[in-house]
Amino acid sequence: MDKLVLDPWSALELGGSFTDDSDPDTELDQIYHSFQVAEALRKLYPDEEKYGWLHLTGLIHDLGKILTPAFDEPQWCNVGDTFPVGCMFERVGVFPEYFDYNPDLKHPVYSTKLGIYEPKCGLNNLIMSFSHDEYLYKVLTHEKNASQFTEKKLPIQSYYMIRYHSFFPWHKFEAYTCC
Repeated sequence: MDKLVLDPWSALELGGSFTDDSDPDTELDQIYHSFQVAEALRKLYPDEEKYGWLHLTGLIHDLGKILTPAFDEPQWCNVGDTFPVGCMFERVGVFPEYFDYNPDLKHPVYSTKLGIYEPKCGLNNLIMSFSHDEYLYKVLTHEKNASQFTEKKLPIQSYYMIRYHSFFPWHKFEAYTCC
């Protein structure tokens, strides 16, 4: 987490240098998208005192995507849908063809419906694929960074929104519901 240190505005500007090809909601660059989401949330929930944390969450929700331009990574390894690992892949959402290259397809446990999970174990017990969401979640909850955001009173809902907002296989296609 110490390979790239940016203040929030610089991170937003870096996001403005690329467009996420996998995002079904926008063809705009990431800085525009960030402000678009924050403003939409502000219009829906205008009470700054009560919902300021939600506006901030909307603004920063995709900051993890800066891994793509910052380290010249291909988009498929950072953006797109997130999914739990350690169980059978559900072939819904974006980039499902990349599952074909994953050795877990032939693993005796990971290739089963439940894999390493108990039935109905809950989101908190899933190990999610590494992505822009998981990266930002880890940055925000990292001990060194957590106190800065605790001062700003980001509630736990903010962290969950960031971590799971790209879990489209679950919230759009109702996949992985056995976990």
